[in-house]
Amino acid sequence: MHTYSAPRARVVMVLLALVTLLASGATAQDSLDGAWELTAYDGRASVGKASGLLTFASGRFSLVYTMEEPDGRTSGRAHAGRFRRDGETLTLDVDWTMLYVDGKGQAQRGGNARRTIKLSRANDRLTLTYDNGSVQDFQRVTAPAVK
Repeated sequence: MHTYSAPRARVVMVLLALVTLLASGATAQDSLDGAWELTAYDGRASVGKASGLLTFASGRFSLVYTMEEPDGRTSGRAHAGRFRRDGETLTLDVDWTMLYVDGKGQAQRGGNARRTIKLSRANDRLTLTYDNGSVQDFQRVTAPAVK
C-alpha cells in the first residue's frame, strides 16, 4: 500500500489546477474562473484541519482536498467534471472522483453524480453550502487571464 505525504499531495493539487486552467483556455467571462483555496470546511466528515484547491475554467471544475480523520490520519478526495451557475445555485456534474479514505484508495467515474449547491460570493471569497449541511469556504488565489 502506498501512502502520500502532505508535500506530495500539495504538488498534485497544484498540478491538477494548472492542467485544468491551461487545457481549457480560461477566459474572464465567468466570474468563478480561476483557482480558489479551501480556507475552512465544516461538515459531517470534517474532524480537523482541511486544505484544498478548487478550480473553474470554461465550464469545467476540479476540486482536490485533504482533511484529518478522527484517528489522526489524513484522507483526501478529488472530483472533476462540468459546472453550471444559475444565480446563487451551482450545479456540478461530476465526471470522476478519487478518494483516499480510511487508508484505502479508490477511483470511480461519476456517471450521473450531480450536486446542486448554494453559492454565495463576496469579493474574492466563495462559500459552497451542500444539501447535507456541509459548508466549504474558499479564497480566490488566481484570477483568469483576460484574452
